[in-house]
Amino acid sequence: MPKVLPAVPSYVLPSVCCNLLTCVRQQRDVAEGADIIMVKPALPYLDILADAAQLAPDYPLAAYQVSGEYAMVVAGARAGVYDLRVMAFETTESIVRAGATLILSYFTPQFLDWLDE
Repeated sequence: MPKVLPAVPSYVLPSVCCNLLTCVRQQRDVAEGADIIMVKPALPYLDILADAAQLAPDYPLAAYQVSGEYAMVVAGARAGVYDLRVMAFETTESIVRAGATLILSYFTPQFLDWLDE
């Protein structure tokens, strides 16, 4: 009996897709009138972010730092591996360097507090 895949919206790329497929789908989205290009999760796909920034330079490029990425950074800080504030800013800077113009992050409330200090 053939394996049935779960229903996934057509705008969500499979996690195992190759970069070429990602580029083709992004170009299709732009041609169909997308208002924004979003990549999630952000950190594992910095290369995809960089490619997206080059393919559609006039489009806003959003990166969503998902809850798992947030939890990973917080866990490392709690274990004493690094300082939370330093690593939170470092991960965000890497997303910006990859080309994101908008970043959605669970660190936002902390960033606002840290920037007020």
